Amino acid sequence: MKGDQSNHTESRWQKTPVANLVRHVQSGNYYARIRVQGKLIWKSLKTDRISVAKLRLGDFHKGERQRAATHSAVARGKMAFAQALETYRERLNGDYSLKDRSKVYREERIAALLKSWPELEATDAAQVSKAGCLAWAARFGQKASPSAFNNTVGTLNRIAKRHFATRRRLNDFSSVIFPRKLPKRSFATASRSVFNDFQINLPFNRTLA
Repeated sequence: MKGDQSNHTESRWQKTPVANLVRHVQSGNYYARIRVQGKLIWKSLKTDRISVAKLRLGDFHKGERQRAATHSAVARGKMAFAQALETYRERLNGDYSLKDRSKVYREERIAALLKSWPELEATDAAQVSKAGCLAWAARFGQKASPSAFNNTVGTLNRIAKRHFATRRRLNDFSSVIFPRKLPKRSFATASRSVFNDFQINLPFNRTLA
């Protein structure tokens, strides 16, 4: 019985000439199948073109190696923010569900974060304090628009939540930064006279019955 199940499972996958790359027979899509530090990891590359799959496989493999190195650094008790940021960027670039414009915007928020908090990149994650987060928010909030401020804080939270083993502490620090209220949009209502003038100037205007 187990042999039948094994054969059925194997028949779903087709080997390729590329190491760590397999093809799902039914859908035609390619999957990465890599082993990092003894752990087998599967990932859909969301393409049925082998040329695209090879490029995405390289990005994914690099990202997973970087992620493993980051966790090892945390286990040793020390990791700079720059390491977590590099891992976040690898994951961001490898996220095929995000549009390119969304990725560009995230990079813009990262640039704004590092410009307004230049010492952060070299700081040990364990040394990032609540006071430091609040001091940065006070400085950055004076210059940034509410939407830019909120999205930059959101980017900081994404890095903290996904990539710090010490994220419980850092997430607590970044989550005390409250979002700023966005200004309400006002919509001007045209007066009756303006509306009538608009009707008169329309081409082929017809009087409504």
